[in-house]
Amino acid sequence: MPVSRRAITSLIAQLKLPGPETAPYDPLDWEDCLACAEVRDQCRYHRGVFVGMEYQRTLIKTALTDHTAIDQLQQRHAELEAMTARTAAADTSTSTTP
Repeated sequence: MPVSRRAITSLIAQLKLPGPETAPYDPLDWEDCLACAEVRDQCRYHRGVFVGMEYQRTLIKTALTDHTAIDQLQQRHAELEAMTARTAAADTSTSTTP
């Protein structure tokens, strides 16, 4: 026997489950985000943006204050530049070969 929409709505109300968040999320406007208003907190999108921003802030703070981290970062950057240069050189040498 199919369950009516009214029965499902009543069941959700009884269980006090939160409704689905409105999508799509507005990445540029967290103050007037309908999904945030719907859950009366940060929606999943904006919660993820906040976590990502906190992660980046921690990385930048570490890079600015930890000299060992700065050295490792510069070494890795040099390795990536060297790898990019080798790849570019290999691409030009294979493209000029008949």
